[in-house]
Parts: sequence; structure tokens; C-alpha cells
Amino acid sequence: MKRLTVIAVAILTLGLVLFSACNKLDNPTNPTTENMIYNANIPYETEMNVPSDLSEATIDKPAMLLFPKDDPLYPERPIKYMVPLGRILKQLNLTDEQKAQIQEFMQAYRDCVKSALMALRESERQILQQANQARQQVREQLQSGAITREEAWQQLRQINERTREALINNPVRQQVLQQLKECWDTFIANIKSILTDEQKALFDELLAKCKDNRGGKGPGTRP
Repeated sequence: MKRLTVIAVAILTLGLVLFSACNKLDNPTNPTTENMIYNANIPYETEMNVPSDLSEATIDKPAMLLFPKDDPLYPERPIKYMVPLGRILKQLNLTDEQKAQIQEFMQAYRDCVKSALMALRESERQILQQANQARQQVREQLQSGAITREEAWQQLRQINERTREALINNPVRQQVLQQLKECWDTFIANIKSILTDEQKALFDELLAKCKDNRGGKGPGTRP
């Protein structure tokens, strides 16, 4: 009886192993991979290349920057223009191997964008530093009695206005915009490199429709 029980347990265990193996063969793609690529909506370059918001300087507190989340896959803020890349990829009937490769390309694109935007944020920190140095001078003049509180507020308003304009007109933004375009071009080239001729033709057609749907116009440089 004991021997029969051991045999039954062994058969049950073998059955579970085979069932698990069959499931893996039927669905070899990691669901996370599929979700990542098929849900991807990629913001245009100009939607990512935005200045940080300014928390204005006052007599009592320095100016501060409110940085946006520089993640093209998860920007977590309103985006007006996006490429529905996931919807496009879903129509290509990708193999599991292609899906895994595109996930790698997508991560590389994400890293490229974040790296480019780091340069922009660093330049903004320098603008902020200059603003707070000017604010400190105003505070020292106020404390010494050289200017009135009303005059101090007037100077601070001018500092805030100049700082906001400097953030918007920051020349580094144009350089970063070009870098973001290169990130995108590399990303698309990588995807095309693993597609069949039929998939590539459909991919180009669907990307072109994104542009056509806006009358051939758009804030960025795509497709």
C-alpha cells in the first residue's frame, strides 16, 4: 500500500511538471515584455524637451525648479502629441524573439532620452543658481537698509521674470532636441533591422499615417 502511494505521488508530480512545461511552450513570451511594447505611446521630442517649472524666489525663500519626469515611456504628465507605437507594433504579428528584441531597443531608447535630458536639467540648475545669487544680493541690500521692502519685491519680480525667460529660451534645449531626434532615429532603425520585408513595409506605412493624421504637421520631427 505504501509503495502504491509513493508511485501515485511520483505520477502526480510528473504530471504537474509536464503541464507546467507545456504552458511555458504555449506562452513563452514574458507578459511584461508584451505589455511594455504593445502599450507604448512615445511622446514627440518637443513634448519631452520642455523647461522645468519655476517656483519663484521671494524674500523668505529661494527659487526652486520643479523638474518634469523625463521618462518617455512613463512621463506621468499630460502629453499632447504621441506616437501610438504599441498599437503599430501589435499589427505586425511579431514573433516572440522580435518582441524581446524590441523591448531591449525600447529600454536603450529610454536610457538615451533620459541621458540627453540630464544635460538640459543641469543647465537649468545653473540658471537657478544665478537667480538665487541675485536674490541673495537683494536680501543683503534689504538687510543693510539700502533698499526698501517694496523695492526688494520689485527686484525679485524682475529676477523671476528673467529666470523664467532664461529657462524657456535656454540654448541647450535646441541641442537636446537634436539629441532626442537621434535617439528616436536609432530606435526606429533598430526595430526595422529585425523586421521582415513585409513587416517593414507595414511599419513604415503606419508610422507615416501618424504624420498624415495631423495633415503632415506636428511639433516634432517624426516620423
